[in-house]
Amino acid sequence: MKIQWISNISLKWKLLIPFIFLSFMGVTTMMIFSFRFQNKLIHLHEEKRLKSEYRYFLRTIKSKKTMAQTLASSLAVNKGIQNAFAKREKKGLLELISPVFHELYQRLGVKQIRLHIPPDKSFVYLHPPPKSGEHVEAFQYKTTGVIGTKKKGGALEWGIAGPEILGVAPVFCQGRYIGSIEIGISFETRLLNEFRQNHDTELTLYVQDEKNSPVVFASTSDAPYPLSQTILEQIFREGNVVFRTCVRNGEEMAIIAGPVRDSSSRTIAIIEISASRDQTLALLREYRVTTLLFGLIALAASIAFVWWISLIFLKPISSIVRDAREIACGKRDTKIAVRSQDEIGVMAHAINDMLTSLEESQQRIKDYAENLELKVAEQTRELRESEITYRTLVQNVPLIVYRLDASGTPIFVNDFFQQITGIQPQDVIGNRSLWLEQIHPEDRDRVATILTESINENKDFCFEYRIQHKDGHMFHVMDHGLPVFSEVQGLKRVDGIIIDITDSKKLQEKTIQTEELRTLSAIAASLAHEIRNPLTSVGGLARRLLKSLGDDYKNRKKAELIVEEVERLENILNMMLTYVEPKSIHLRLIEFNNLVESIMESLRQNLLPKKITMVASFDDRLEKIPLDRELIEKALYSLIKNAMYAVEEGGKIIMSTSKEEDFARLDITYKVPYISDEDIEQWFYPFMIDNIDKHLFEIPISRIVIQKHGGIINITKDKDYNIKISIHLPLAPQETYYFG
Repeated sequence: MKIQWISNISLKWKLLIPFIFLSFMGVTTMMIFSFRFQNKLIHLHEEKRLKSEYRYFLRTIKSKKTMAQTLASSLAVNKGIQNAFAKREKKGLLELISPVFHELYQRLGVKQIRLHIPPDKSFVYLHPPPKSGEHVEAFQYKTTGVIGTKKKGGALEWGIAGPEILGVAPVFCQGRYIGSIEIGISFETRLLNEFRQNHDTELTLYVQDEKNSPVVFASTSDAPYPLSQTILEQIFREGNVVFRTCVRNGEEMAIIAGPVRDSSSRTIAIIEISASRDQTLALLREYRVTTLLFGLIALAASIAFVWWISLIFLKPISSIVRDAREIACGKRDTKIAVRSQDEIGVMAHAINDMLTSLEESQQRIKDYAENLELKVAEQTRELRESEITYRTLVQNVPLIVYRLDASGTPIFVNDFFQQITGIQPQDVIGNRSLWLEQIHPEDRDRVATILTESINENKDFCFEYRIQHKDGHMFHVMDHGLPVFSEVQGLKRVDGIIIDITDSKKLQEKTIQTEELRTLSAIAASLAHEIRNPLTSVGGLARRLLKSLGDDYKNRKKAELIVEEVERLENILNMMLTYVEPKSIHLRLIEFNNLVESIMESLRQNLLPKKITMVASFDDRLEKIPLDRELIEKALYSLIKNAMYAVEEGGKIIMSTSKEEDFARLDITYKVPYISDEDIEQWFYPFMIDNIDKHLFEIPISRIVIQKHGGIINITKDKDYNIKISIHLPLAPQETYYFG
């Protein structure tokens, strides 16, 4: 409701309110920043002024030190004092120095005069109460320094009653060093008051008590306002300068506090200098009043300027509104006058264009109504043609397109379904059980689970499974479906496609097998080359050793065993090198059945010693296939010869060929007395088997030759030790790979 009220106010106020608000915020912001800048500037000015006073105070201490040093030097060159001091006449020294001490005490604030005799003992000490004979305090570093160096000096040191400004000068008599004179100037209220009179500031001196806590030592104020213990302790500890503002007895004050250091740069006191801020605050108030007055004038000028601009801006708008109302009354020939080329003029042009467009649209609607029936018939015909085109595309696409209802029953399947399953599409429509029967039994539960999860989570699905053709062979497929939901009835249907990926699966298996062979070949080649050199040396040395031994030598049999084992290792090494040796094939079209039969005939004579029977059955559907006759003949010859070696006496070897999809298949079946699962796994790696026989040397080469033809060879056994060698060779030329 409030938003509606705002939208209904006059455009003039919509313009004025934001501009007035912005003007007010701009002036206010400017004044705030101005006040803060003035405060900051004055604060910096006060800090700079007090830091200057602090530095001047330190220079005052330095000048007092110079004065003390000069006074000490003046007394040190006095002949009377030199003679009395040289004779150690204490009474004579007191008569000479006492009048000088009282004069200096009254006029210059000299607090003490002390005479020292070597090595470091006080001889005469003018300071109430009078003392003499004690040692020079350990903290008076400058005094002890003069005694050691015999040169004059001055410093700020810690004395018996607190900090003192000292001047020390050596005393000589007839060129002989006889002692030193020390002048101490008061560093108490008198010095602070003197500085206060010259600089119009209040000063407070802080020192540390026995517990190292800061206390007031001297002050020009009757009620000094101490800084916090934390700040004072920090200054004593770190030696930094601190500036603060505060209220003392109702008066605004600016305070600076800094360290006072002795000759060893140790902080022995803190001087606090404070000044009244009355004049500064009065000047700051005057600046604020001036700034406020200027801001109010600027705000008033901004409001007047915005008001004038709004009147100029709204005048052409009012004219356009008046002309638009005339158009609304039906005066179509009325055009809005364009008085400028700014945004208002652009709006007038737009309204005129809109009027022209409305007239043209009215004419088009009139013409369209007259031709509507003809256009509807034309659109209907185009729609039917599009539907026929779509159906033709769906029916002829090389994948299954389907639609299931909410219960999973097919309501549409295209003609490609028959090519994959061997079942007519119309037979499966409306028959949910027949649809599910096409899925391989091992995959049905998984398919049902994925489909249920997809429907429950309202997301599409894409997964692989197997479909069983009516004639028994399998297809690997990828099913990609999308559930369609309705807000009223939930799941309406499932639309999807099924893609035949059987060829991709076979290619993937071949690729994996090829990569495995590539890796194994590389390892075998590296291993064979690493073994060859040391084995050749061992074999040569073993044979030379055997020849050098006599027939009756007791260890000759051991040497013969070494030679035999070396020969065995050399045979394995040669087999490994043969296994990884690169081989290329040269394909020609050859009758596969004739090739197998000729190999069998060449080996029949070898069957007689063991009375082995060899039978064969050939598939007449097999025609010529691309083979390298020489290599494939050697491979098959080795496999059959190995079978003859493994079969028991009187055994049987069965050979059979067949056509299986895109491959020619050869099965070699025979029974052996015993073979373990490990022997089957290591079939093509005979050098991994104990008691290797030479008949196994060509087995790995056979596998390589078959794989280079793009074929596959598998070895299986059953519980009765019947071995079955299955070889698949492609009917069409395949891409071959380089091994080794």
